[in-house]
Amino acid sequence: MTTPSPAEKRIELSKLAIAKRFKDGRGSGFGRTYQPYLTVRDLPSSGRVHRLPSATVGRIHHLLSDLEHHVFCQLDWHPIVQDIREQFPIALNDSQELAERLGIAHPSYGGVGQVVTTDFIVDLNVNGRASRKAISAKYAKDLDDPRTLEKLELERTLQTLFSRAHQALNHIANFQKAHQVQFM
Repeated sequence: MTTPSPAEKRIELSKLAIAKRFKDGRGSGFGRTYQPYLTVRDLPSSGRVHRLPSATVGRIHHLLSDLEHHVFCQLDWHPIVQDIREQFPIALNDSQELAERLGIAHPSYGGVGQVVTTDFIVDLNVNGRASRKAISAKYAKDLDDPRTLEKLELERTLQTLFSRAHQALNHIANFQKAHQVQFM
């Protein structure tokens, strides 16, 4: 029996961490019972993170940037919004398969494929009709980075597939000036 290398141990621990998140119910539920796949404690942040209570949903939301905070505040007080799920995971197998088809390097850390998340999945009630919207929050300056654009294309394509299955719409929220969030 061979002893695993430190790199093999790290990969196995990372895979176990991903499996544990799903086992713990991360990325599942609706309304008050939803648990985001990623929380403010899961990732190192170069900026500010926010944990905010929701007037709409009645639970604490985990927001990983000031831009997500701005988008969340607009959504939380909008009268047609019924539910807001942040850091919503997309099945790892689906994202890896699609990345390969698109010729995009799948996000990974330490050699382990990482779960791609959508910043927000929002359930709406527009004139009595239920609909769902997927929103990616990206700073305008980051849209000049080719790798950011690749990951955004992967996420957008995954959202499109998700949309077809769940009647959702895709949007990108980008931050151009202080307190000015645009939905594209």
